Parts: sequence; C-alpha cells; structure tokens
Amino acid sequence: MAVGVVAGVVRLLCRSRPSSSSRLVLVGVDGVGILILIFWGGSACFSVWRARRLWKDPDYYQQVVGRGVFRFGDDVSRGLVRGWAPFSVGVMALMAAMAMFIIAGVGQRPNEGPSAAAVTAGLLLVLFVVGVVLQLLVAWFNRPRWCVPRLPPAGDRCVGGAIPA
Repeated sequence: MAVGVVAGVVRLLCRSRPSSSSRLVLVGVDGVGILILIFWGGSACFSVWRARRLWKDPDYYQQVVGRGVFRFGDDVSRGLVRGWAPFSVGVMALMAAMAMFIIAGVGQRPNEGPSAAAVTAGLLLVLFVVGVVLQLLVAWFNRPRWCVPRLPPAGDRCVGGAIPA
C-alpha cells in the first residue's frame, strides 16, 4: 500500500520535459511538488523531534498519553507512544524514498533499467515498513527491548498486559 501511495505522489510531483532530454521537472510554476516535499519533510522532522522528547521527558510522555492517540484506548495509546521512535525512523525513510524516486524519475524513463536512486528508494521503503512493524511490536509485545524507552512509569502496561521492565 505504501508503494502505491508513494508512486501516486511521484506521478503528481514529476513529469518529463516535452523535449527529448531526460531531465526531471517538478510540477509547473505552482510548485505543488515542492510543497508536498516540504510538508513531508516537516512531518518527518517533527516526528523525530517528538520521538526524542518522548524518550527523554517523562512529563511529555504522560502529556501525550493523556491526550490519547487517534482515539484508541489507554493501553493502545501508551503502546503506540512507546513505539514512536522506530516509527519516526520509518517516516524519515519514507521522506528520503520520495526524494529518491523523484531523483530517479520513476515512470519517466520506461526503457531504462532501475537506477541507483530507484534501488535506494526501494530499500528506504522497506525501512519504512520495518519502522511501522517495530512500532506495533513495541505497542503489543514491548519487544525488541532496544526500541522501548525506559521512561514509562512502573504502572504503565502494554496492550498484551505485560509490565515494561
């Protein structure tokens, strides 16, 4: 699903010049492509900032958990907040993959083989999926330990009912 979303965004962002050159041009004068990249870049930077703050500040952790996450229950919200660090790595990888797809000109040169940028973008998409899976593993099973922050209070429980160590 993520590949389809990224491919759709890349189609919106890119088009080839009408001339015979193979240069890649972002969408017209209005800069929609640039705005989308700025949005994704800002979202990725915010996600990393939030993950870092959640790992270091127990009060901020409690504040975020208190507000809830996407209207889930308390246990699920706490688990998703605990797993924010691997998710933010995945979001950064998704942003980098979109930029690499644009550099590679995906869909613009159908007769050429995959470029190094396209292969790198594919690997970054795999890293995005790994980040999402790690977030869910932290939320549900509190594993792997290197992805779990050590800050939650002792009464905090993950979705499966386990108490973090």
